[in-house]
Amino acid sequence: MGQYQGLEEATAVTKDLPRVLDFAADSSGNLWGIETNGSVLRFDKQANKWEYTGMGEAVSISAGPFGHVYVLGKPIDGDEHQIYSWKWGKWNKVRSEKKAVSIAVGKEGRLYIVDG
Repeated sequence: MGQYQGLEEATAVTKDLPRVLDFAADSSGNLWGIETNGSVLRFDKQANKWEYTGMGEAVSISAGPFGHVYVLGKPIDGDEHQIYSWKWGKWNKVRSEKKAVSIAVGKEGRLYIVDG
């Protein structure tokens, strides 16, 4: 996975970091975060700023190799959430019979789901 190198770069990236519930870093070193209001942000390293991604009801985020990024949306049934994936610059519902209470991305980009 990619990493930010050095204190100076890490300080520059995080100085304007909003308050977040959860965060992740993808395999390219891009930082992702979920604000306390559920909005998903991604740090654009070229523009050196945080950008909204269009997802406004997330509660958890996970990233893995090959650019895989997944979020859990707002609860839809008790503690279970719809899963979304970031593809082609937008969020897409993951087709699954199961809804999740927790997610993780493993080796090869495999999505692991903990269901209720």
